[in-house]
Amino acid sequence: MHMEQVKLTINGIEYTSIGTYMDNNDGIFHYLPDSEKEIDWINFFELQDSIILLWSLSYLHYEFPACTAVFGKVIKFIIQADENRLALFLKKYCWQNTLDVMFIDFIFGKYSSYGNIKTFPSIIYNGILISKGEFEFGNHVFIESRRHNEFMGELDILKQLVIKNLKAKYL
Repeated sequence: MHMEQVKLTINGIEYTSIGTYMDNNDGIFHYLPDSEKEIDWINFFELQDSIILLWSLSYLHYEFPACTAVFGKVIKFIIQADENRLALFLKKYCWQNTLDVMFIDFIFGKYSSYGNIKTFPSIIYNGILISKGEFEFGNHVFIESRRHNEFMGELDILKQLVIKNLKAKYL
């Protein structure tokens, strides 16, 4: 999916959006392909926003091998595309389905109704201080901008390895 590049300054630190998601009763299952077909998973990895891919990889890794009962052997080829690289990536960014502190998530994170900080942060967008009532990016997850390119590069490497592994095993 093509994502609008949103940059905000939150409490004096610049952040960049890595994608959007919605709060739903199914969690990450809402986004995952309900399929064991390789082409559906290839399309998923090619089209989804970065935040969806990050949470999906974290969930599939953390819940593996239980996920094979739901999604079949295709999950094995996702997790094992480069298992060591995946584990290092997840430990850095989203270990056991928990985002690292370099991220800000307004739906479930520290500034959400579920979070532990009840005061809305200072947010500057396009040079203008934004109040809580004017804030339009509550469905985005943001990463510290200084970490954005590193994160995107590492995610892209994993994404390409997964797609390559799926294509090699199934097509």
